[in-house]
Amino acid sequence: VWALAQLDEPIILPGDNTVTMPYMAFTNSHDGTGSCALRATAVRIVCANTFRASELEGERPGATFSFRHSAQWRDRIEDAKQAVHGVRAEMKAYEEWATELLTIPFSATLREKFINTMIQAPTLASDRVMANVEASRSQFRAIFDSETTQSVAHTAYGAVQASVEYLDHIRTARSWETKLNRSVLKPEPLKAKLVPMIRELAN
Repeated sequence: VWALAQLDEPIILPGDNTVTMPYMAFTNSHDGTGSCALRATAVRIVCANTFRASELEGERPGATFSFRHSAQWRDRIEDAKQAVHGVRAEMKAYEEWATELLTIPFSATLREKFINTMIQAPTLASDRVMANVEASRSQFRAIFDSETTQSVAHTAYGAVQASVEYLDHIRTARSWETKLNRSVLKPEPLKAKLVPMIRELAN
């Protein structure tokens, strides 16, 4: 079971024409197999998939605060209060991280180099394979010019946002199960490499 609290503290980033809404997600199990947990997330839970996405988002940065089921749960009220402060601290850390990335210029030339790095062509490839590679690169380029990314496309933050959109929604998959696994159910290794790769290119 879960409960979601929206913090009335929207994150407004310089140069980004959208806001990020912070949530606190409380999750619990009926059978005692899992702890009662509180985590920071920007995922609005509406179903099992977004529930799992929120869990994964909390696990990756370690922004999950757990409370075991025990008769002494009332003794941990102060811990719960501190966990709420921890959630706010995680959101503040995200805001600072994103603001820093927004100050790093990412030119059209860098963008093209980045796209070619993300979608690499095999050393020996047929015309058909090369055509598919170029089609994927064109789809990636289009995200930078789209409404979702256009206002921040010239920054390292924009490169991160465009990459996640491409990986989750545009990149082809062998099946819907593959797409679901890599987008929602399991951590995507490429996402973990994005920020270091973008920073290195920008430097």
